[in-house]
Amino acid sequence: MSDYLEKLNSAQREAVTCTEGYVRVVAGAGSGKTRALSTRFAWLVNDLGILPGHILCVTFTNRAANEMRERIHRMTGDRDTGYINTFHGFCVNFLKEESYAIHYPKNFIVLDNGDIDGMLDVIYAEAGLTMRDMTYGNARDMFEMIKLVEKPDYYLDLLDLSLDELRKKYLSAKRVKDILFYGYLYMEKKCFGLDYNDLIKCTLHILREREEIRDKWQQRLEYIMIDEFQDIDPPQYELMEELCGKHGNLFVVGDPDQTIYTWRGADIRYLLDFAKKFKPCRTVMMMENYRSSPEILAAANLANRLTFNQFVGASRAELVWCVDDDISNLLNVWYNPSLWSNPHYAPEFSTNAVANAGSAIVLGDCYSEQIVKIFKDARLFEPKKIVRAKRHGAQKAQDFRNI
Repeated sequence: MSDYLEKLNSAQREAVTCTEGYVRVVAGAGSGKTRALSTRFAWLVNDLGILPGHILCVTFTNRAANEMRERIHRMTGDRDTGYINTFHGFCVNFLKEESYAIHYPKNFIVLDNGDIDGMLDVIYAEAGLTMRDMTYGNARDMFEMIKLVEKPDYYLDLLDLSLDELRKKYLSAKRVKDILFYGYLYMEKKCFGLDYNDLIKCTLHILREREEIRDKWQQRLEYIMIDEFQDIDPPQYELMEELCGKHGNLFVVGDPDQTIYTWRGADIRYLLDFAKKFKPCRTVMMMENYRSSPEILAAANLANRLTFNQFVGASRAELVWCVDDDISNLLNVWYNPSLWSNPHYAPEFSTNAVANAGSAIVLGDCYSEQIVKIFKDARLFEPKKIVRAKRHGAQKAQDFRNI
């Protein structure tokens, strides 16, 4: 057994050595998934003889990608760490090789917010717009929502329309929204610029329209690994499907309790339904937490066992704010995600209640003695009192020890 496998627990070792076919890993917080991903890469290279350039490992941040590269370098001794990147970073690499297929040069520009703001300077000046019409920040957000949700086939205008045709659409637009959007597409095409949404859309377009290019990349990428799979959105999911079409060696890692990008279209069902879509699928549960203290784990496990009715005990959502210095950062907000989309359930707490509580639990409208019992049973801490902060600022304190 390789030295680095001996350092893994049984679930991590299973995730590393199950290399063929479809594998889904459900990994809780602090369960060592980065170690498992890095070790799996090293196992493929060192023990199975797979070339690093034939492995795609997708993370969701550049920081995570850099950390993984360093870990893999230490295990393999090779600076060639293949395609370890974000989805957008991989698309940059892909388009530098294949941009001729959309008539873009290899040195196309990847646009950041500063570049987009520079384009907006020109558009606002030409169209006579001001910040009263729309701020730059709102304009950037609008571009993203149009590209992701409202008009997902926008890229056809960007790629197929000539520069003159795009400028005509821009100059003939009447609504501020259309002026800004078509002005932005025109400015993008004019400088051969692509923003983050364009990178994925253009990569997908090439893979779908150019069979020889799709075949080349499917043949090249023998193994595909995707981290934070609970936060994958539809375009990223479609890109994954295109790339894994030949070898079928797809490995995904996710935690249903840690999704944070639903506002950008991330869909947790991709993780939950993975075994239905990709068959046969092996599921590995990595739930041993190495990051948190036993006290924090006790509270989390109690929370996970509660049903909504047990937790709230009433018709409104309950927020629990822990103001104890030792754990406030980890248990700052404890809530029911099923009510996020309903503004009726958004509690409004008096901040003075928190500031004056000292070591206390601050409860919402639906004061529940069972919640207090949970904290006592978990033996997290012994606050002196409980402050109940109602919607309109009325407060009630109660001795914790008498409950």
